Amino acid sequence: MKFLVTVFLTVGLALSSAAEVKPLKILQVSGGCCHDYPNQQHINKKGLEASINCKVDNFTEGKAKNHRHTLFDKKEWSKGYDIVLFNICFGGITDDQYISDIVAETAKNGKGAMFLHCSLHTFRNAKEGAVKWRALMGLSSKNHGKKSPILVENLKEKHPIMIGFPQIWQTPNGELYNIFAKGENVEVLARGHYPDSDKYNACIWTNKYQESKVFGMSLGHHNETMKAKEYQDVLGRGALWTVGKLKEDGKPAEGFAK
Repeated sequence: MKFLVTVFLTVGLALSSAAEVKPLKILQVSGGCCHDYPNQQHINKKGLEASINCKVDNFTEGKAKNHRHTLFDKKEWSKGYDIVLFNICFGGITDDQYISDIVAETAKNGKGAMFLHCSLHTFRNAKEGAVKWRALMGLSSKNHGKKSPILVENLKEKHPIMIGFPQIWQTPNGELYNIFAKGENVEVLARGHYPDSDKYNACIWTNKYQESKVFGMSLGHHNETMKAKEYQDVLGRGALWTVGKLKEDGKPAEGFAK
């Protein structure tokens, strides 16, 4: 009887400990031209909250490429969040100080950072600001190919982010971003090409910037691609990786699975 009581107490304490794990706090910043951000913010929030122990707050505004997101006017706008997720398209902004401040706040205290699709083209016409933004993301792009399904090749099947991702995945639709530069701390996890072309471009990657771990995915122009299980699965694992909550076998750390 004493043994059973001990076992029950041990199990109870373990369950209690798991239940006390606080959800990751993710700030998703969306907006800009050329994309369905009002709906995409909810697609990503729903997918992340369904797959990992997290709470996603959405901050979405603006339909123009030169819109200045009012979130960035606030001091310490990322305070209290574990991860900042960018799904934005503000290619017309060239204010270097404005961009530099965004980069500094994003990477402050080593929080995780995530970049989707047109975030790669955001601030692309700036000067010093663009250099810093690209250093944070890890990859650089200024243009993309046609709208078409993309064949995505898993290059790192044993990387925890890519475990379970198909060896080849054809997206429902897409735009393949042309990459012209790669940072020294970048690890390319997947590359893509159009079915009628053999020109490859990196499309899923990780980066390290100062004390921050960064996950990026250039896929995601169309809502049907973002809704795909393959997309949402790798997005969730990418989020966990940026904050050190993804085990080597690709499974969430204790308390962070759903």
